[in-house]
Amino acid sequence: MAGNIKTNSITLGDSATDSQNFQLRTNVDGTATLARGAAGDLGDVLTVDAAGLITTAANSINFAANTPTAGMASQLLDWYEEGAFTPTIVGTTTAGVGTYSSQQGMFTRIGNVVRFSIQIIWSAHTGTGKMEVEGLPFQASPSVDAYVANVLSLDLTVPTSTIPTAMVLASSTRIRIYSLSVGTASSISSLNLDNSANLWINGEYRV
Repeated sequence: MAGNIKTNSITLGDSATDSQNFQLRTNVDGTATLARGAAGDLGDVLTVDAAGLITTAANSINFAANTPTAGMASQLLDWYEEGAFTPTIVGTTTAGVGTYSSQQGMFTRIGNVVRFSIQIIWSAHTGTGKMEVEGLPFQASPSVDAYVANVLSLDLTVPTSTIPTAMVLASSTRIRIYSLSVGTASSISSLNLDNSANLWINGEYRV
């Protein structure tokens, strides 16, 4: 491998196939970039800023060096994101409008898995039909019917001998609230929209 030092860059590689060469260059904004091609004109690979933050232009990290298990679908890590969102209560017949004292949603997405936590408190609502929480940051995958989430509730109306549970609905950004029987005859039913309640929900789903 040859190194050709230029005023602000180093060319790495001497292959006749230019796509197999790379250029490492410093930029006027204080960053450093590794790019494909001897002249660095075949696309940036990654950039490092003055604080050491690495940005990959290729959009993924390949873990193909690891021995995969049976059923492996991908060894590329192509997404990381964390942030906040604003959940709302909606009815399936009429979405309606709620009066809220808290609407908090936090999420972390790693690859195709989104983890979330929600706190939502409302004192009045005009919606009708079954109760759902709208506003997840990414649409759920259509490949699974639903993803179960954990629920803690206060002042939520549920039938006798049942507890609340929830599912992220496939191909949507919504969570449906259900009642789950705790007796010997297990059953699960969608809950009607409650005019007021406190809900804490956490779970994960695939996109």
